[in-house]
Amino acid sequence: MPIRLALILASILVVFLYLALLNPSNFRLVLYPGEVIDAPAPIIMLASFVAGVAGVFILYSYDTALEAFGSMRRGALRRKERRAQALYEEAMDKLHSENRHDAEKLFKKSLAHNQDHIPSLLAIGSMKREDGFIEEAVKLHSMARGLSPDNISAMLELAKDYTTAGQAQTALAILREAREKAGRSIPPLERIRDICLSLGDLDSALEAQKDIAALAPSSKATDERKTLAALIYESAVMKENGGKLEDAVDGFSGALLNDGEFVPGYIRLAELQGFLGKRKDMIKTLEKGYRATHSVIILRTLMNALVASGDMEEAAAQIKWGIEITPGQEILRLFLAETLMLQGKYGDARREMEKLDGRFADTSIYHLVEGKIREGERNVDWALKSLNEAYRKESSALFHYSCSSCGLTTRKFTARCPKCGEWNTQSPVLL
Repeated sequence: MPIRLALILASILVVFLYLALLNPSNFRLVLYPGEVIDAPAPIIMLASFVAGVAGVFILYSYDTALEAFGSMRRGALRRKERRAQALYEEAMDKLHSENRHDAEKLFKKSLAHNQDHIPSLLAIGSMKREDGFIEEAVKLHSMARGLSPDNISAMLELAKDYTTAGQAQTALAILREAREKAGRSIPPLERIRDICLSLGDLDSALEAQKDIAALAPSSKATDERKTLAALIYESAVMKENGGKLEDAVDGFSGALLNDGEFVPGYIRLAELQGFLGKRKDMIKTLEKGYRATHSVIILRTLMNALVASGDMEEAAAQIKWGIEITPGQEILRLFLAETLMLQGKYGDARREMEKLDGRFADTSIYHLVEGKIREGERNVDWALKSLNEAYRKESSALFHYSCSSCGLTTRKFTARCPKCGEWNTQSPVLL
């Protein structure tokens, strides 16, 4: 019995004894009309005290029993929860070791111990989705969300289910709600961005990526800004295709502000500046791009633009400038030989060709330039006419492009790999 309760009862007993000594006479107690008991006052008071003490003990015992039962029940529940969590962790280990069959069994055992174990519900639901049972996945993830309406993981998994089921708008609605509940949390934003991209809703994807880039920790900030640059670039391409050329220029410039090594951005911006008659801006853009990236694609673009406008001297000067910046780029000497050949400086072109090592001897561009130089030196025969035609066709398609992410090789240079979807991963390959 608690000390406080014992003290209270002792105090009541003292008061009773005190009153009993002061009131020795009888006390008339009316039980019912006509039923009267005359009893000594101390007896009545003693009976009242005993009844009060008995009531206190009954209530105390009842509360103690309830507390003991509740404690036992809570202990059993905690043991079940601990067992469910242990089974869940064991299942995750199985899943990481690619033993899906045993993992699923353990997840189900976990739920047998605690049917409200949300991580197990989410895990089984994800497995059902991967196996193509979308309805079961939705049911399980909905149960998890019902148990914890603000659980972000449950909302994200449910959004995945609806995305897989082709109900993208429902998935987006869930993700937007998750975004509001999560506050400054990146995962919901990433899902919103990816689903918007799958729907072709570039503007919404771009807005989500802006928030992601702003929230990203320093370790991931650069990568997120690169992704932001790619989306800004895609938006600028759409503006250009829609005839909003000045807006497109701003867009390409914005992409480069977020990623100074985004090669497609420099090329597309320079081409648009050239189209708008901003020749100086075009040259500055490509020069800046080459300084930042050392990409031969950019310098080749600059060379082609200058050659197309008939400015052969400037083209040669730009190639020489590139050689000064990156003397290890041996292919630039081949470009220089080509520009000198186009100017009719066959002797200078020949000397540049002689400086080349053997890496380019088997490339078509090498033989085309060599053939054109010999033609200029009048050391040719009738076959050089066909070589001239081959040069005309092949020089416009100098490179193939290989994706550094998935290895896909294509004839056309694109900002985004058509196979793996990564941006700014294509590098030139001479064939």
